Amino acid sequence: MARELAFSVVEYRQRLTRVQAEMRSRGLEVLMVYWPENLYYLTGYHTVGYFGYQVLFVPATGDPLFLVRRLERQNVQDLTWLDGCEVYQDTEDPLDVTARVLTERGWVSRAVGIELDAWFLTTRHFLGLRKRLGGFEPTDASQLVNRIRLIKSPTELRYIRAAARAAEASAAAAVAAIRPGVREYEVAAEMHRALFRARSTYLGHPPLLGSGPRSGRAFVTWGDRAIRANEPVHIEPGGCVHRYHAVFIRTIHVGPPRDKKFLRLVDLSLEGLHDGLAKLRAGVTSAEVDEALKGPVRRAGLGETAFSRGGYSVGIGFPPDWGEGRTQSIKQGDPTVLQANMTFHLLSNLWYEGNTLVAFSETVRVTDSGCEVLTRFPRELIVRGTAGRAARTPARRRQGRR
Repeated sequence: MARELAFSVVEYRQRLTRVQAEMRSRGLEVLMVYWPENLYYLTGYHTVGYFGYQVLFVPATGDPLFLVRRLERQNVQDLTWLDGCEVYQDTEDPLDVTARVLTERGWVSRAVGIELDAWFLTTRHFLGLRKRLGGFEPTDASQLVNRIRLIKSPTELRYIRAAARAAEASAAAAVAAIRPGVREYEVAAEMHRALFRARSTYLGHPPLLGSGPRSGRAFVTWGDRAIRANEPVHIEPGGCVHRYHAVFIRTIHVGPPRDKKFLRLVDLSLEGLHDGLAKLRAGVTSAEVDEALKGPVRRAGLGETAFSRGGYSVGIGFPPDWGEGRTQSIKQGDPTVLQANMTFHLLSNLWYEGNTLVAFSETVRVTDSGCEVLTRFPRELIVRGTAGRAARTPARRRQGRR
């Protein structure tokens, strides 16, 4: 069977070369990789069975070595560019096998880096390795691979653009389905139908959807509530192609909105996103972009509504996350200088607490001269007529596309 690789072997080897160069600059001779996203980035390996113990040993020179559950050996063979792997049986403790591999290869006494921040390296795993290996004192290398992943290649960008098309299809299906009496799960069903017809695979986390008072909750997913007239609906659709994601947010209202503060926040959210996009380019800092996003609402005296971060890096994602925000966010006080071909989900979130989240966002690529908006969907308040027809919004200032 031919191997199913999303990238050329040349590109995988280029990634490995960059990681090994960074390892050597830190004085590391072996790196133990646990993040599912990093396993995928370096080898192409992916599975929904990452709840089981698995580790990739990356030496400072030479090819990596996988240790996986015996059940996963075929996935290594079919989905990666590597030849062979070490396995453990379900009757074995994988920590015993890990210790054996490290010992047999003479790596225990070397300078070892390990991804201590990885969700799937548990405290029991780490303490168990230290117990088995005596004076095993690895260096925390949690973000070594992650930071290299921030700069996207042309092929990675192509997949993110394809994911954006899938997210747009999902959003269009949501808007078409929203009307009084329709239950949230029915809208979610249409979002997923359109998403998968647009050739998306499963998302890093569910698309977000909430109506009425539920629309103001963080990370709200659909329930069985019936949507009503004269209330807001929050949607955050995503798309995923070859594990690369694109995401955006839109605020919808069923019937013409009458709440003046809501309308004011719509204007300010759109203005903030416009200003954030105008500020985004290689060479500016994360903090400068966040300040631009929040400038309009702060000048309007409503800065207390803008307390969440201004965005996060997106790319490879596995549940429970579709973003790279644990590596790089757009946030207040962050001095990180942005570079060309970083990709972000840029957010203009205003929390009208007790009522709704008023928000608009885009997935974008940083360029030397500005930014490329990768998601393409009307950037405006979407008003759904009570009979199910779309109407134009009265709140439409400064939402021009970059």
